[in-house]
Amino acid sequence: MLKKALSLVILLSILVCLVYADYQKPGIIPPALELPPGVALQHQRTAPAFTFSRTPVSLITSYNDYFIGSYNGLPLRVIPESAGGGYFMTYHGQPTTTGTRRVYHTYLSSAGNVLNNNLITLTNIREGFPTMAVDPVSGKPMYAWHANADTDAQLEVRFVSDAFIEGIDGLWNEYQTIVDNPYIVGSTTDNEFIWPTAIIGPSPINGKRRIYVACRNAVSHAVDAIPSENVIIAYADFSALDIENGIALSWTRTTIPTLNQWNTDTTTHRRPNHNLVCDNAGNLYYIGYHSAADALGSNIDEPDVDVFKCTAYGAGTWTRQIFSSDMPTWNPPASPGGQGYFVNSDTGTPYTNAQLNWQIANSSHTNATMDNNGKIHVPGLWAINTPSGSYYYGMQFVKELVFDTINNTMSIKEVYPQKDPIDNYNQAFTPWDTEAPWGVVDEYADDGMGGVFPSMAGDWNFPYWNDASHDNAMMFHCGNTKITESNSEGMMAVVWQNSQRARWYNYSQIADYAAFANTPEIYIAVSANNGATWSEPIVLNNQETLQFSGIKPMWVYPADKIKYVGMQGTNKIGKLGLMFYDDYTWGSNTHSPTEFPNDGGRVMFAELQIEFPGYEPPPVDPFGTPVVLSGSMSLMSGVMIDGAMASNGDVVAAFVNVGGIPQLRGKGTVAVTNGTAACLIQIFTESNGENIFFKVWDESANEILNINETLSSQINGIVGEWPNNLFWLHANNALQQSISLSAGWNMVSLNVHPADMQITTLFSNIMSYVQSVKSVEGVFIPNNPFNTLTSLTDGKGYYVKVSQPCTLTVTGAAINTSTPIVLAAGWNLTAFTPQAPMDVISAVASLGNNLIQVKGTEGIYIPNNPYNTLTTLSPGRAYWIKVTTGASLVYAAPSRGEAQALLPSCEIWGTPVIKTNSQVILASLDEHARAGDILAAFVNNELRGLTTVMNVEGISGALLQVFTDEAGEQIQFKLYSPTSNTITTLTPNLNTAPGETIGDYQSGEFLSFKSDQTETPELVTSLMSAYPNPFKDGTSIALNIAKDAPNIKVDVYNVRGQKIKSLFHGQLQPGAQKLWWNGVDDSGNHVSSGIYFLRMANGNSAQSIKLMIVK
Repeated sequence: MLKKALSLVILLSILVCLVYADYQKPGIIPPALELPPGVALQHQRTAPAFTFSRTPVSLITSYNDYFIGSYNGLPLRVIPESAGGGYFMTYHGQPTTTGTRRVYHTYLSSAGNVLNNNLITLTNIREGFPTMAVDPVSGKPMYAWHANADTDAQLEVRFVSDAFIEGIDGLWNEYQTIVDNPYIVGSTTDNEFIWPTAIIGPSPINGKRRIYVACRNAVSHAVDAIPSENVIIAYADFSALDIENGIALSWTRTTIPTLNQWNTDTTTHRRPNHNLVCDNAGNLYYIGYHSAADALGSNIDEPDVDVFKCTAYGAGTWTRQIFSSDMPTWNPPASPGGQGYFVNSDTGTPYTNAQLNWQIANSSHTNATMDNNGKIHVPGLWAINTPSGSYYYGMQFVKELVFDTINNTMSIKEVYPQKDPIDNYNQAFTPWDTEAPWGVVDEYADDGMGGVFPSMAGDWNFPYWNDASHDNAMMFHCGNTKITESNSEGMMAVVWQNSQRARWYNYSQIADYAAFANTPEIYIAVSANNGATWSEPIVLNNQETLQFSGIKPMWVYPADKIKYVGMQGTNKIGKLGLMFYDDYTWGSNTHSPTEFPNDGGRVMFAELQIEFPGYEPPPVDPFGTPVVLSGSMSLMSGVMIDGAMASNGDVVAAFVNVGGIPQLRGKGTVAVTNGTAACLIQIFTESNGENIFFKVWDESANEILNINETLSSQINGIVGEWPNNLFWLHANNALQQSISLSAGWNMVSLNVHPADMQITTLFSNIMSYVQSVKSVEGVFIPNNPFNTLTSLTDGKGYYVKVSQPCTLTVTGAAINTSTPIVLAAGWNLTAFTPQAPMDVISAVASLGNNLIQVKGTEGIYIPNNPYNTLTTLSPGRAYWIKVTTGASLVYAAPSRGEAQALLPSCEIWGTPVIKTNSQVILASLDEHARAGDILAAFVNNELRGLTTVMNVEGISGALLQVFTDEAGEQIQFKLYSPTSNTITTLTPNLNTAPGETIGDYQSGEFLSFKSDQTETPELVTSLMSAYPNPFKDGTSIALNIAKDAPNIKVDVYNVRGQKIKSLFHGQLQPGAQKLWWNGVDDSGNHVSSGIYFLRMANGNSAQSIKLMIVK
């Protein structure tokens, strides 16, 4: 029968962690009750397929073999692709047996190769438990750790940021002490806040972000000095420029009054196990669970889950919501028809069903993250708990707390194992009832003494097998369950360790598991849908995973995010980075008391490429991913469609017109609570007063509807409040199409059908700007009695000429894209009627071999021509489509897509002038042209066409559209080389021929352009190079100066953005010129070795190159 393995004991701090005081202390350990060994969990699903995209690589040998990073953070961070990609990582290590534990930083490439691995500081003092965060905008990393930075005995929390310029890391700014201990809180003066955890969120200051660093108190003033770690949170605002310029951050601090009270309570003991997370609306959360006992150490039964929330970006008042981690279960009969198996060990009385529940336990070393739907996830272990607070330690399973920040509700989600989906009896996986019929014991096992007991599935989700290690506190010290953030695709992972098979051999002496005697295992469960479903875990170990042969992984951390790779069929593919320690002898020597030798191990990195399990994907909204800007606002809206509440799963999108193109600035999913459909949207903006308009995707109908209301942007604004002050959005099937028009000609079409198609009605809101509307059917000129075009037709495209930029707004029913658009042989000016952008190949697939060419202001598409410049068709625009014979165009079903730029653009020449027709030229260029050069067409010095040169099968060529509506105009061609910053005139010239195409790729026919030998190439003012570089004594700087010889400024800056040398200000003669810098600053001092930046400014443009001095 059952026996009590460990009585309730209070472990005072003086009895543990004798060597160093910066390890967390276990405090009150509830009795752990033993069970028979149990049976192996049956895997009901297939684990995700995976490969190693980076096999394990060693960083250093270290003799610190206990937690190598933050207790409650993720010290491995993905670098945004915009900043070069890869990973930043931090850990503490001890390179020799008697050496000092120090804090390190590592920079890894996208391929997982080590680019840098070094100490963060140069002072040889004991440092530890580092945390880090990476700015999501600039990719700059920030680090915090604890160390003794002054003359007293207590540790401080230290902070440093890395300027990280042009892929160079380790450009440290000023080291700061952000928590100077001892720190005074209320009447307590000896507090020691250490063990930092860092996160980054939005800031109330435009253009900045806010970093938060939570530090827990190692000093307790509670009953018997039992640990009760209240928290201090330091925060500061920053921008990328602040970091590059080395501006010291200004820190503010906040504490949570309830936790401060727990730390000083001498009658009741409560110990918090919480984690820091923030949302995009300026709310800060400290979330987790606590244990509670009276002064005698007896368990207090009370709600154990806390959500502390602070508004105003951490500057507001802390509030608390409480929940319970309990999940009900039942007491199985000890034998068929018998009394309950689980009994009170003091009285022998079976527990009632109501006295047993699953409850979170041994989960002090977790973290918290926010998903894309505004839900906070906190992973942990759940065990069967009794009224006295004891628990059955052989059945501790991974689940997660999920807090919905919108509805303020808490739920518990199973990660592994999970109950059968058709089990409608149990609320959680039940180890003795894993198959139907539900509510009865599956099987009884022989107890070897003539009796039976319920056969139960067990598990041991810890990195070490022996619960008696570290003074019977192994489960506290070694428990480690971590969860990633949700990436843009909703992909997440939970990572923990398991030693069940090693325990079965070493403790239960089951010979079948002898091979696993020294095998800690890594478990990884993944989700493709923001944690709505979790996979069967991937298992990594030194027996079954070739790449882990000889490795005993401990202290495993996942990267903060999955790197999205793409799709394989209906399955998402992602890469997960892992940081861990390879323990040469399994078991921690560093953490005293210990029975393990001091022979060290290795800090390591690996990366898996995982195929996330396929599931029946729900319909996906067609809006795509919002653009992310440095500022944002928050909108809490109510949503109605056709006078009724919107439905769960509908999606509201917010747009701003930028350069004539609607830009997605935010979106949110509708949730219906108590009959009200509401949606929280973070809307990105960097300026006040932008006009925000909305659309809603009706999931059930799979259609997009326009919303009547608009909003003016407010940086850091909060509009609407749940539940009584929602900002209501109303949509109906009468869609509203908004088309941005530029001054001059525009190619326009409608994807809605208004009640009145008369031009005077449709254009009434902008008629004062309209100069002409033109199509193949006729022309409309305002106030002209001889107009031959008076109304528009569905499926047709039109040219609209306006005197100044404006927006055409049309309201009507969506045009049915399944209705064929009839095309005549030859050219047709055609509407694009779908509601979302679509790739050109899919859009016109119905035309098959009839299609000859499609062209719009964006570019040209010719089937099977690799020089194509038109990739996407977009709502509001019209396209010329040429077919061989009469045909019917039926657009494909809309899919997710991004609008293509309205016109090609070049920094040197700008954008072409649109005319009501054009001609197409397939050109080849001589040996002077390179891929990436810009080919331009001019008529009377007016830019009429622009395209980029490509190299296909050894031919430098381009497909160029020249806008013209008049035959016989002379076209001159020029080539701009960004590499040499030169402009070359090309020959021959041509005469315009609207509607014609010169050249045919399938026949190998190109119009061959050559450089005009009679003209000298024009130089563009540009900064070319510096040689030698790196250099010791000086470097020669090459420049090109255009024939207009503009004023230029050439200056040298250090990595902090400080100008140290004004090299040249003024005019130079046109042509190739040189300057010399001898490494001396404006004060006449030779600068030190390092990285510098040479900057040339020319009017509104500037160029920079990196210099390196090596002495």
